[in-house]
Amino acid sequence: MLQSQLLLGLVLAIEAASAHPRSWGPRKFTSLVSFGDSYTDQSRLNYFGSHNGSAPPVGWEQPDNNNTASGGYVWGHYVSQYADVNLYNYAVSGAVCSNEITPRTFSYINDLFPSVLEYEVPAFLADSKHKVAGKKFLDIPPRETVYSIWIGTNDLGNYAFITDSQVKNKTIPDYINCVYTALDQVYANGGRYFVLMNLAPLQLAPLYATPENGGVGANQYWPDKPDNLTLTSYRMWEQVATANDVFKYQTPYEVLVARRYPGAQFAVMDMYGLLSEVYYNPTKYFNGSAPANVTGFNNHCPLSGGECTRLPSPDSFMWFDELHPSQRTDQIIAEEFVKVVRGDKQWPCPAARQTCPHQDFTMSRALPEVQPPPYPIAIRPESITRHEVIVTVTNRPEPWHSLDYSIEHAGTELFTVRGQPWKISQARMFHDRSGLPLFELRCQWYDSSSLCLRLPGGDQCILEAKLRVAINAPRAVVTFRNAAQQPRSAQSEEIVLEVHAQDLYNILQVVVVQNRNVAYIHRITDRSVLAEGQRPPFRFRPKWMVRVAEGVDLSLIAVVVVIVGQRAGLDVGDG
Repeated sequence: MLQSQLLLGLVLAIEAASAHPRSWGPRKFTSLVSFGDSYTDQSRLNYFGSHNGSAPPVGWEQPDNNNTASGGYVWGHYVSQYADVNLYNYAVSGAVCSNEITPRTFSYINDLFPSVLEYEVPAFLADSKHKVAGKKFLDIPPRETVYSIWIGTNDLGNYAFITDSQVKNKTIPDYINCVYTALDQVYANGGRYFVLMNLAPLQLAPLYATPENGGVGANQYWPDKPDNLTLTSYRMWEQVATANDVFKYQTPYEVLVARRYPGAQFAVMDMYGLLSEVYYNPTKYFNGSAPANVTGFNNHCPLSGGECTRLPSPDSFMWFDELHPSQRTDQIIAEEFVKVVRGDKQWPCPAARQTCPHQDFTMSRALPEVQPPPYPIAIRPESITRHEVIVTVTNRPEPWHSLDYSIEHAGTELFTVRGQPWKISQARMFHDRSGLPLFELRCQWYDSSSLCLRLPGGDQCILEAKLRVAINAPRAVVTFRNAAQQPRSAQSEEIVLEVHAQDLYNILQVVVVQNRNVAYIHRITDRSVLAEGQRPPFRFRPKWMVRVAEGVDLSLIAVVVVIVGQRAGLDVGDG
């Protein structure tokens, strides 16, 4: 489906379950704690530089600064303004995630740049325990504070991975694991809302761009830069794409499968997609007196040192210098960051742009992108989606048995399922919102893994399903005759739908039709949002959130979830 691309690349909010949640973040957003490098630093590196390399003392109140690496205020300053929140900024210009992986020297103090793992997080932890006149120095209520981390620009950059300058035997996965290790400590200190900002499209920054896109040679940040700018640009592109793909998949694994951060909510804010959108659609974002400029930069410094020169109309530039986004770009980042926390509608990315590749997971709670089928598919054409939607399927707790379900969208009940546990077939009748019967789902009396869906009073199966347990096999194979209008060449075609598990615990499953992922099913595991049934072994009744592509019958998806979900109750109590 051609629609908005993601600002909020992936939201993992284990605690919420409504199809259209109030927001991803806290009910009340009062404080932001940020970690990172020069893309985020306000004035912390300045302290190191002006105090012979000594770190700020515990309880240091960081002054605001309108002369940061952006040429003005940094994005965190604007978040504080736009959302009226406290800002506690621990980012340090030049930082990497860990100096045990990619150490870089700050020549001004003849020592390493302070890193996230070895300095920033410990500094935050010390401040969090500090009191002034009996009052906590940091105002960071767990349910009102968001923690951001945006790190990697220096880790992947010159004098680090791109120049093969990392510590021996260290790789990019070590840098990525370092990010989660840093968040482990913040989580242990009470952090519950996290925004992991993925890597910017560094191959578009003048420091790493190709010559035709404004790439520069030797400069203040890389005096001995190799002459082959194209090779450098493509290697950076490869590094960034690789790291961002790992963040995209490792984050849901750590949160949903490994349960590394129980009770926490995570968002991966897609900085790559956002800044690509800005780069390819500059006139929508830059309002200076000169034409928008995304390949040049505002601040020019001679390689030999000396006075730097700033060009006029700074609000026309995407980049302040060879590496850093401009103040205007930081304002855009801040606007979108606040939207992430509030769960607002995200920025658009034109469908024609192949460089905005990621998807919007704002409402999908860790559900990857879906793809429309080649033509509509349905067992009930009236229920075909006109656009991508999120539905919630709940195994109802009221009856003593576990055969009743409700299916909702945007708080509205679409279908209900009423079970007949006294029948050998474990019959379940699907009803529309008015109560009219739609289908009856039955197990075969001789095989509970084989199911048949019939119209009320009918004797013919309009859909058949087979549950499987073999390793690497689909969890279910469903066949049905398509009731939707479709191309003449496909009118006699029988549709085969497969459900594949995406993890060992069947927490995430994908619905595949003709090699297209038309739906993702996420089983919610947080007990705080699950209802208790009337007797074991189904003490906690299962609940699912389902992302459905355009052109797919919602009643069909409801049937599929009920089919594959009939085994979920056996392990939900362990969730």
